[in-house]
Amino acid sequence: MMLSKYAPMVYASIRPNHFGSWKDALTAAGLARKRSTVTVPGTTIRSFLKSAASRRKAPTSARRKWTKTANPLIATARRRFGNWGAAVERAGIDYSAIRRRRRWTHELVLEEIRQLRDVGADLRSGEIRHQHPALFAAACKARFFGSWTKALQAAEEPVATLA
Repeated sequence: MMLSKYAPMVYASIRPNHFGSWKDALTAAGLARKRSTVTVPGTTIRSFLKSAASRRKAPTSARRKWTKTANPLIATARRRFGNWGAAVERAGIDYSAIRRRRRWTHELVLEEIRQLRDVGADLRSGEIRHQHPALFAAACKARFFGSWTKALQAAEEPVATLA
């Protein structure tokens, strides 16, 4: 709901001076549903993850097909272990090896830009936004460079080497 056209209504309803939470707003409207809580033993979570990994079905929470069948399991794993990555790691699987989204760093953005430059890729913003959207988005974040132009300028600076 928060990502729909009703977002302003949702945000207004969760404010402390209104209902305080979405659940309380639904209850006041007579629309609250009772939800059952699924309890899954920790060993079941680990065995499920190991089984998925052995079948080469990477247990990332973003895998659409298995997320539909394992949604209660994913929610329970997140609650029990703190987050999905921690649950996967506890099952003995290297989460960084199967993670679908990259964790961008300042250095990784620069490295990626330099690699693209070295292979002669078109580095115009429109082309990068289309061909490498994650790189473009990361570079434009305020915590990294703030714009694609600034990221390109930083990539042109000589790399500091240890002597």
